[in-house]
Amino acid sequence: MSDPHDAPTERDQCQAKLDILVEGFMGDDWDAYRGAFAWLRDFANLKNTERGRVTCGSRRFTPQAIELVRERARVQQLRKGQQRRRATLIEHRTATKFQNASAFATAPAASRVRRTSSLVSSLAADRR
Repeated sequence: MSDPHDAPTERDQCQAKLDILVEGFMGDDWDAYRGAFAWLRDFANLKNTERGRVTCGSRRFTPQAIELVRERARVQQLRKGQQRRRATLIEHRTATKFQNASAFATAPAASRVRRTSSLVSSLAADRR
C-alpha cells in the first residue's frame, strides 16, 4: 500500500486532471474544465521541452527528425518554384501570342492591309 504522506506521482496528477476534465465537461463545470485543460496543456509542453522536442507548425519533433522534415519541405518548395517558373513562361508565351493576334485582329482594316502588304513585300525581298 502507498503511504498517504507520499507525494502524488505525475501519473496520478495527470489522471486526476483528466478526471476533472471529463467531469467538468459532462457536468457543465467550465471553470474546472478550463483549469484542468490548461494544466494538462502546460504539463505536456513541459514534458516535450524536457525531452528536447521542438515545435514545427502544430507538431512536435525531435531535433534529428525536424531536420529531415525541413529538408523535405525545402525540396518541395524548390520543385514548386521550378514548376511555377515553367508555367509562368508558358503563360507568358501564350499571352504574348494571343496579344499579338488580338492586336492584329482589332486593328483598323487599313492598318492590317499595310502590315500584310509590308510582310508580303519583305518575304518577296527575301526570296530575291
